[in-house]
Amino acid sequence: MAEAYAEAAADLHPERDEPWWHKANSLWHASREYSRRHAGCEAMSRKVSSNHKPQQLAGMQMEYELLASAMLAMRQAADAYCRTRPELA
Repeated sequence: MAEAYAEAAADLHPERDEPWWHKANSLWHASREYSRRHAGCEAMSRKVSSNHKPQQLAGMQMEYELLASAMLAMRQAADAYCRTRPELA
C-alpha cells in the first residue's frame, strides 16, 4: 500500500498547504519504516540458530524494540491523519 501511495502521490500536489497532505505523507513514511523494521526482524530471526551467541539475542531484542517503536509511530500517524479527514474514518 505504501508503494501504491507513493505512485499516486507523485503526481498529486495540493494547491494549498493542506494539513491532510502532510499527515498522509507522515503516515507513508511511518509505514515504510515499519516495513523496513519488520523485514529486518524477519531476516535476523532466520539467521539465529539454536547455537546462538548472547550478542545475537541482544541484537534481536533491539530489532524487536525498534519494530515496536515503528508500529507505534505508524499508529500515531494513522490517528493523526484520521483526525484531519474524519469523513474517511
